[in-house]
Amino acid sequence: MTGPDEDPGTPELELAAWGNVTLSIEYTAGSEGIQAGGVLRMNFHRRGSIRCGLLQVTDPQSDNYVAASTNGQATLQLGARNSGATRELKFTVLDAPLVEGEKIFITIGDTSGGGAGWRVGTSAGAPVPPYMPEPAAWNPWWCLVRTFRFSVVVAGGGLFENLESPDLPFTIYHGAVTRVSVFAPSQATVEGPFHIVIRVEDQFGNTDESFDGAIDLSCTDPAAALPSVVTLTPVDKGFVRIDGVMLSTPGIHSIHAQVSGRSIETDSNPIECLVDSAGPLLLWGDIHCHTRASDGADSHDGCYAYAREISRLDFASATDHTGSAWQYSEWMGDIARTKAIEYDVPGEFAALYAYEHSFPEGHRNVYYRSTVGDVFPTETVRTPNPGSMLEALAGQDAIAIPHHVAQSTHGPVNWSYHDPKLQRLAEVYSNHGLCEYQGNPKPPWPGIQVEGKNVQDALALGYKLGIIAASDTHITRPGLLTPYDILPARNGLGAVYAKSLTREDVWDALFGRYCYGTTGERIILDFKINGYVMGSEIPLRPDIHPQIYAKVIGTSILTSVEVVKGCIASETPFPVVHEINPGVDTCEFTWTDPAPSSDCFYYIRVTQIDSEMAWSSPIWVSPTMRIRNITRDKSTGDVTVRWGCLPYRLYSVYYKDNFDDEWQLAQTDIPSSDSGVIEWTDDGTLTGSHPSNVSQRLYTIRADG
Repeated sequence: MTGPDEDPGTPELELAAWGNVTLSIEYTAGSEGIQAGGVLRMNFHRRGSIRCGLLQVTDPQSDNYVAASTNGQATLQLGARNSGATRELKFTVLDAPLVEGEKIFITIGDTSGGGAGWRVGTSAGAPVPPYMPEPAAWNPWWCLVRTFRFSVVVAGGGLFENLESPDLPFTIYHGAVTRVSVFAPSQATVEGPFHIVIRVEDQFGNTDESFDGAIDLSCTDPAAALPSVVTLTPVDKGFVRIDGVMLSTPGIHSIHAQVSGRSIETDSNPIECLVDSAGPLLLWGDIHCHTRASDGADSHDGCYAYAREISRLDFASATDHTGSAWQYSEWMGDIARTKAIEYDVPGEFAALYAYEHSFPEGHRNVYYRSTVGDVFPTETVRTPNPGSMLEALAGQDAIAIPHHVAQSTHGPVNWSYHDPKLQRLAEVYSNHGLCEYQGNPKPPWPGIQVEGKNVQDALALGYKLGIIAASDTHITRPGLLTPYDILPARNGLGAVYAKSLTREDVWDALFGRYCYGTTGERIILDFKINGYVMGSEIPLRPDIHPQIYAKVIGTSILTSVEVVKGCIASETPFPVVHEINPGVDTCEFTWTDPAPSSDCFYYIRVTQIDSEMAWSSPIWVSPTMRIRNITRDKSTGDVTVRWGCLPYRLYSVYYKDNFDDEWQLAQTDIPSSDSGVIEWTDDGTLTGSHPSNVSQRLYTIRADG
């Protein structure tokens, strides 16, 4: 096998983020040389240098120009490919062979013709974790992340073989500090201690690991327990955690931070200070992250540590691909489970065990309530399509969440594959853009937005899907807001209202659809109908009007808070039935829909002056009639339900046994009665078991149409 005579295992190249550089690389032919027609190839994974310049070999006067020559008789034909995730250069040997000892001199970012050099990417580096196995044993993508990899075809028409010598690794270090960020909990109680995280960053969100200076702090609560200044040194690596912060005054507060002596300043996300902690916890997380186990840029350790320590998230999940393109093996599932267990600390941080199922008919992430659950690789005999995957998950405590559902490049999703017990949510937004409705202001990219595949289209099918948002980060930086690569959108975030900060309660909140999504800002959003929280299915009599309550605490001025109503049978199925234009950063209102209750649903859409957005999970309203009485026949045990009815309406009877979560349909299309009262008898025929055989059976009546 051909390789350089001298070991190129020099220390890593250190490249400044977004800087222009010229790299000179020397290749020495080994004992086999390279025959005429043979090729030396050099490539790296794009995610190792996010937003890096596109390599080119045709215009020496322009940036990112690559030149090459030899010291022998051979000439070179150069080729550059910037396709998908890979940046690749090929040097084809022509006219004469490259014999042992002869050299190829490569200049990346050649400036002799007037170009500025090669534009380095924006994402700072990360070390390779020690637990990663040999690259060839599991994942070829790993070799390309922040590493220039070399391979060769000795003779034309052969296959590329990797060089035996080490590849050339590189790191990208941060630029100058341009901003400071403060992350705080969205909720606190009076005199209840909590911690905040302060981070100093360059313009691309890289923490300034060399920062040495002071940060001045203040709070809108003058009685807050908060240090007035905090000092960072290079030991802190650009971020610091401050414990023991306390608020004394109920209300909405924020913490202000400013780099001492400079005009770099910011406010934290809003903190709602409550008198007590009786209600659910509002928690923030990113449940769509990729690591080096598939096509991400950092490890599981880097993923969870960044989420918890640097972004101050409450929960996160590594969701690596299981497709054949990533050579899935049991090791990937094992490490995902091991790291979810390692980083899960009840009361402090929840790590969800998960993976991504990537089909041509739509991508879905699978999340388990525990760390026990099967990983089904894509394109296997058992799970050749999304439907078979859902069938394989049946009976497990799992959630399957479709994402970038209307994007043409990665999908779009085939909504005919659906299981309401598993597919409880849809990821409406990520760094791929927004898939709420066709023609929305942040359409998915790359590719086009495919009509009929958006989240509203799935809701129109009658699917009861909650709303979540996430990053889909491939640079493994959960909670980082800065857009990366050529994707135009920022990373999204998800919020849940959970009983406590544990993996199980976070999962339960997701399963119960008690959650919402944002474009990355930690906007506080509360939404109820007649006292029922977001994600609920509620029965209302036709004479009772839905009373909508919404409270929004923004991170900037709120320009619009909209009540969207889903009316499936209407010519305009998703009208905005109520809108508030606050012009300030907080909004709270109660509004009663003048239309009587019908089969419909509502959700809240929030837009800020900075174009950041949030979406609540819907609340579904079904008309129901008051049950007048329920009687049991002493001889047969049959149960008769009686309710009042309106003319020209059809009714359905639903039941559930022993406090089951889901209502089950017993009978539909029951016509109105001329007497104004309908009697329906349950003898077990329509409910699967006789009512005398269950400890408790509940009934509800819904008016159809």
